[in-house]
Amino acid sequence: MRDLSLRSVSHRCALSSLFVLTGLACAGASVRAQTTEQPAALPNADAVVLKPSGLLEEHLAPGQTNNVPVFVMGDRVSGRPDLETVVEGHVELRKAGTVIRADRLEYYQPTDQVKASGGVRINRKGDVFEGPLLELKVEAFEGFFNEPRYHFLKSDGHGEADRADFLDESHTVIHNASYTTCRRKPGPEWLPDWILRATSISLDNDEDVGIAHGAVLSFKGVPILPIPAISFPLTDRRKSGVLPPTIGVGTENGVEVAVPYYWNIAPNRDATITPKLMTHRGVDFGGEFRYLEPDYVGTVKANYMPGDRLTDTDRWGLSYSHQGVVATPLGPVAIGANVNRVSDDTYWRDFTSTSASTSAVASATTSAGAAITQRLLPTDLVATWGLGPFSSAVRMLKWQTLQDVTAPIVPPYDRAPQVTGRYALTNVGGFDWSLDGDFTQFEADRVRTLQPNTRRGVALLQVSRPWLAPSGFVTPKLQLHASSYQFDAALGNGAQSADRVVPTFSLDSGLVFERETRSFGSDLIQTLEPRAFYVYTPYRNQSLLPNYDTASNDFNFATIYTENAFVGNDKMSDNNLLTLGLTTRFLDAESGAQLARFGLAQRLRFDDQQVTLNSATAPAEKGFSDVLLGASFNLQDRWALDSTVQYNAKTDQSVRSTIGARYNPGNYRVFNAAYRFQRDVSEQLDVSWQWPLNNLWGDRGQELGAGRGQGEGRYYSVGRLNYSLNERRLVDTILGVEYDAGCWLARVVLERVQTSTSTATGRLMFQLEFVGFTRLGVSPLQTLTQNISRYQNLRDSGGTTSRFSNYD
Repeated sequence: MRDLSLRSVSHRCALSSLFVLTGLACAGASVRAQTTEQPAALPNADAVVLKPSGLLEEHLAPGQTNNVPVFVMGDRVSGRPDLETVVEGHVELRKAGTVIRADRLEYYQPTDQVKASGGVRINRKGDVFEGPLLELKVEAFEGFFNEPRYHFLKSDGHGEADRADFLDESHTVIHNASYTTCRRKPGPEWLPDWILRATSISLDNDEDVGIAHGAVLSFKGVPILPIPAISFPLTDRRKSGVLPPTIGVGTENGVEVAVPYYWNIAPNRDATITPKLMTHRGVDFGGEFRYLEPDYVGTVKANYMPGDRLTDTDRWGLSYSHQGVVATPLGPVAIGANVNRVSDDTYWRDFTSTSASTSAVASATTSAGAAITQRLLPTDLVATWGLGPFSSAVRMLKWQTLQDVTAPIVPPYDRAPQVTGRYALTNVGGFDWSLDGDFTQFEADRVRTLQPNTRRGVALLQVSRPWLAPSGFVTPKLQLHASSYQFDAALGNGAQSADRVVPTFSLDSGLVFERETRSFGSDLIQTLEPRAFYVYTPYRNQSLLPNYDTASNDFNFATIYTENAFVGNDKMSDNNLLTLGLTTRFLDAESGAQLARFGLAQRLRFDDQQVTLNSATAPAEKGFSDVLLGASFNLQDRWALDSTVQYNAKTDQSVRSTIGARYNPGNYRVFNAAYRFQRDVSEQLDVSWQWPLNNLWGDRGQELGAGRGQGEGRYYSVGRLNYSLNERRLVDTILGVEYDAGCWLARVVLERVQTSTSTATGRLMFQLEFVGFTRLGVSPLQTLTQNISRYQNLRDSGGTTSRFSNYD
């Protein structure tokens, strides 16, 4: 045996992957060895090709980890050629994706086995193991680690064990192990807030999942959940398995306990099966199936409860959505489906938290000041097609109306079917023109609607000639609106058909003036934008025509410059009016961002309007209309205010007012307030917020939501209060507290929803989230997101991890 110990410890030596002693190459200069043999060239040296790249590759291909050099550095090297090599002092072994450090390392070439001892540390693609002894086959990555301490990069979890067995590069079994994501603090007395102790933990890095056997979850030193076997994610990657149970309390259903099972069928398909026990009612069986294909995507949700104990009936709900594209010889056809059905009229009230019942997109207001509830459930099938200037659509729409005896609503008409088409061209000799067609068969229960069903055809021809310039615009437009009806029963005058043709002329014009100004130390651009809009539509008697899809336009800054006072095709208002408006805006001179806007608009009607929506609606009189006043501010990305006031100069009173404000100074800090007033109808005050409570008592603490740091923790108040000033009561209420301790979060939220003028439902949601491991309880996140504008999940800011973020 020849002694190859290095006399200079200030430099280290690198060995080839074959550990051929004659192929020894040293890193650094002035290194003296006792051998006089000349080092040979590395095998296949000329086959190595370096490729320039601006990025380091996150994932290593098999060819990058197999049959590549292994580099070893240390203070002293000794060994026998083709047998063993011993490296001592500051030992470091490097291979693609793996770094091993130790005080002493022995490498046995025939078996490709490394034995490291003394302060051993192995970094495998960012996952770190530390301990006294490691035996490992380098190429196969098979071996064991005694008494390891470990830290996993992707989940930020760590723990200790008696032994870790490396089965291959992706699979590890840890014995008598612990696991937590709570960051270690200095001192021997430290204990994590939560910890999982298990007889064994199997880690699968291919599936990014860990499976613990014989486990007990402890929180604050108290065992809370004994688990024979549980799987948990090492990343946010989907995996099949039983999800944590959810527990909630509601006034209608009692205690609710659900145990979901998630099935990762394929990368583009999954399903969730959720049996839920309701102590007052029974067992509800819920399911959700999702699919994602190159040309279509969809979701199916369903719930079924056999023998509801409170109603003595079977209850069910179904929701299905689908969007896709079908290729045809004439071009692609877009297909859409939205199906919503439930078993009975009170399903929306009794099962507010079930997936199928909450998917309806239509809604109706039960009473003034009451919450909007899902009482109109659509089944909507649509196919659309377009080719050049032509587009068309075919639609089938049927409604399920959920009636309430205390607040009945008139069911809308089904469209069975509706066929539409449009042909539009722009800049044809300077003109823009279009032709729209619509054929619809309206069907509904005549006993409830009190009017006949019909087949209606509509045609709308529009021709306009816009003159556009940077300083303003002028756009005259001519419209011809024709409709024809075929009724299944006679009207009041005995007719079973009706026709109507209504022409309309409009002239829209506006100017834009700009000037530079300065305010509050900032350079601004102020605009002045006057606008004039004239419309003339002659009177056509439409009093006998039923109403199938028409409603009055809301009176606001968008609709005040439209030709028709109604939306829909059954009524065309007669008009001879001029609308005048003025808007001024303040823009940032550098970015062009709008900082403030002020506007006003008013109509001058030259003749009384005679066409009304129904006999109970008063016609608009000639003269000046109410004045619309609006203002909005966006200051420093923190403050935002938007307000609109409808003012009646004759009564010197506001008819309707809406004022909304938002203060958003940073992450997890938002306060929203809105005041809504409609004279003789409703007056409401609505506030919502997410705000750290620590700031209120002066202890600002450490912001934990943006990452995974550990501190004293922060409390956040969340909520929404919708108060009716007319009724002097809260309509909807959400109050809650969130606590972020870094490695765990807790949320407690109380929700009360008004379902009618005299009834309300409430539920308590509590969730305990062990970051990087699991969640227990009922998640209130969907409720908070829907009710608090700009609400942020306390973990939304977490970024993705990289193997280079823990590189050494």
